[in-house]
Amino acid sequence: MKPYDTPALVPHLPSGLLACLSTGRIFNVDGQEVGVQAPDTYVRVLKRMSAMDRLRTWYAHRVVWEAAYGPIPEGMQIDHLDADAGNNALSNLDLVTPQQNRARQAQRNLARYGCRSAYCKLTPEQAMAIRDSVEAVPVRVWAQRLGISLRTVRDIRGGRTWTHLPDAVGSKKKRPKKT
Repeated sequence: MKPYDTPALVPHLPSGLLACLSTGRIFNVDGQEVGVQAPDTYVRVLKRMSAMDRLRTWYAHRVVWEAAYGPIPEGMQIDHLDADAGNNALSNLDLVTPQQNRARQAQRNLARYGCRSAYCKLTPEQAMAIRDSVEAVPVRVWAQRLGISLRTVRDIRGGRTWTHLPDAVGSKKKRPKKT
């Protein structure tokens, strides 16, 4: 895209980049589009601020927001309203608290828990099998079989983890009150 094909470009002073607020695209001072969409779908721009500096990473959504409204207040985050981290149009961005961002992720079913987490060793089926085999399979057997800790097995069985699964202990069932 040529700079003259682009609607008004707004400077982002901290980075020296130019942002198109309507499309969310980022340009250098020569009018060339810059930025790479990473596998996590966020658009990043790597830029050296001077010959002696290291490369610095600028996120396109933050550049667009700051070009329009100024610095992002400490403790605040930018949320993509359509849940597409590659869509950095200003109309798709919203300033939120981390709690609001997590709540929106959960509403959109994007929260990373269980098998969607990069650190998870278990599948939902394995977690349900652990939970449902309290009487049949000892904790140590599950731990050795799946290469997980005894505590992980106990936490699943005690309803402290994997509570998002259907019929998980502690998720929707409540213990009867003692009388």
